[in-house]
Amino acid sequence: MGTATHNAMSYFPIGNTRPVDVTLGCQVDKECDMLLLGCGDVRNVLHTIHELQTRGTTKSKDQTINIHLNDIEDSILGRDLILLYLAGTIDPNNSEDLKFLLGVWYDVLLSQEHLQRLKQVMKRVSLVQSGNNGVYFGNMKSEVSIKRALLGMEKFEMNGKQMRDTRWEFLNSLYRTNVPKLFMDWSTGQMVRPKVDLPQTAVDWITQRVSAQCGRLDKVQRLKDRYHQEIRDYITTGVTRVNLQSLSSKRVVDSFSGNMTLLRPGWNIWTVPDDCCPYLSHDIDLELHRYDGCKVTLASLCMEMLKKWVECFQAAMEDGCILKIYMWLGEATEVCEKDLPESLRFDFIDTSNLADKIGLVSVLSCSRNRLKQPNGVLRTESFDYTRLKGVVSVERYLSGCIDVPVLMYPTVFGLHLAEELSLGHESVPPTQFPLRTKLTLKWKTAREQKNLTAITLDEKASDAVSAALEKVKTCPGLDDQGPLGHVIKACVKSATENILQRVQNFAKATTKRNTLIEYTDHYLVTIQTDPECLKKGTVSMDCVDGDPYVMVLQNSHNGQSSFRQTLSLSCGIALNTSNVKVSRKRGKLKLVLSRMLT
Repeated sequence: MGTATHNAMSYFPIGNTRPVDVTLGCQVDKECDMLLLGCGDVRNVLHTIHELQTRGTTKSKDQTINIHLNDIEDSILGRDLILLYLAGTIDPNNSEDLKFLLGVWYDVLLSQEHLQRLKQVMKRVSLVQSGNNGVYFGNMKSEVSIKRALLGMEKFEMNGKQMRDTRWEFLNSLYRTNVPKLFMDWSTGQMVRPKVDLPQTAVDWITQRVSAQCGRLDKVQRLKDRYHQEIRDYITTGVTRVNLQSLSSKRVVDSFSGNMTLLRPGWNIWTVPDDCCPYLSHDIDLELHRYDGCKVTLASLCMEMLKKWVECFQAAMEDGCILKIYMWLGEATEVCEKDLPESLRFDFIDTSNLADKIGLVSVLSCSRNRLKQPNGVLRTESFDYTRLKGVVSVERYLSGCIDVPVLMYPTVFGLHLAEELSLGHESVPPTQFPLRTKLTLKWKTAREQKNLTAITLDEKASDAVSAALEKVKTCPGLDDQGPLGHVIKACVKSATENILQRVQNFAKATTKRNTLIEYTDHYLVTIQTDPECLKKGTVSMDCVDGDPYVMVLQNSHNGQSSFRQTLSLSCGIALNTSNVKVSRKRGKLKLVLSRMLT
């Protein structure tokens, strides 16, 4: 048996955060395209379909939903196929079917009945042809690798004791490596030195995280004791309460076998962090008023959520909605840049916490050209802001990632934030060990660069764009010494090259006649024209059709325009603080266009 060490790259077949509606509650078109980069499990897919079904979107017979799933792990996508197959075929009114789905998704150990049933499902799924049952493989590489992973999982076997031993070996190493020597107890203001004492440390870790998400649990001591015990049972046996029933830990280990979908094919070691559990990946707090720790448990509440997802998933297909799932294997930026069809664009792109893994610059760069114009929405999330320590503003997090002024994002990245940072994002609270807080941001595309007036990069590199590009070249990035170091380096390198090329495509060298130089708070525009055009009349400046991004500058005399020029800019202009100076004899106009702050 292999040895689990903290250097083994963690495996995330189970989500450790709550599900997200990929559409973010937005109205969707009759044909809606979604891309989930680094998707992990399918909780976001099923939750999104549940939300669309609840809103009535998928009840329309002419509705098409195309969901493209990407992950770097072929076994994750293979496992997703299994879960989607089960979601589409089990009877949601049959408790045994729901227990089976819950077990396959979350349980470390499976009963012999569940194991044999899972193997039968694996055989069926490994034979599926692209296009059957609404499932498509993006390319041959994806199909071959995913099916090979499924076959590998189906052939692999590990008994309960072997699975328990390798799991505890990994968790023990993980905790002793990752638990900080000292951390701040924010409730007392004291620095605390944690002790690693498994399983108690793991139980404390998970119960604190569950409590942080579901505050009501700790208000009644009796319920607090019961949910602590339920989590302890799951930590020690790896089996949820609905499948554990009254079996002892020893009986489970002796009679159950390992859930092979939770191991990488070809690996015989456990590398799944313990926060990959159902209690952190479901909105169970919405039903906690019913929790009693006996008939209604955390696990049964999770199973109820699964039941709703399965019902909506099946209803969406039965109602005539065309639902297609596409599988794309590979590193996210490479899939976006090389594998996806050139013309394919998305209404919604979800990137999970890829920004923590390959850098925010890489995520923005690869996603930008895959968003539909003008309303495509990109979602990013991060836990990595905690490295900045203390109370963190969103601006501070962003500057720590890319060190480019927010107002420069439209020009440099071709994206802008789709929400006011001052609304709900004033600051992010410090994260107390072992809790984690997620920072989520939404982005939209800026104006198409082919429609923008060409900017001028100052020969002395004193303009804001040149300064920003220098910052991008020296992007702080992430730790590139770990198992994914080579991937991170390649992603950042590719992203940097793409950004530089994008800006160069609508920049030009300095000319003596017309220049448009962009600074952080304004544009400096110089226009040289025939002096006769400005000899008489009045020079005016206004936005076109109320669009602050498009400015028209003209000279009018007796109702006639002798000079007119339109500027299309990356950032909106505040007319009340902008000004223009005219040199009529020299035929020169100099504009200072103040940028809007939002």
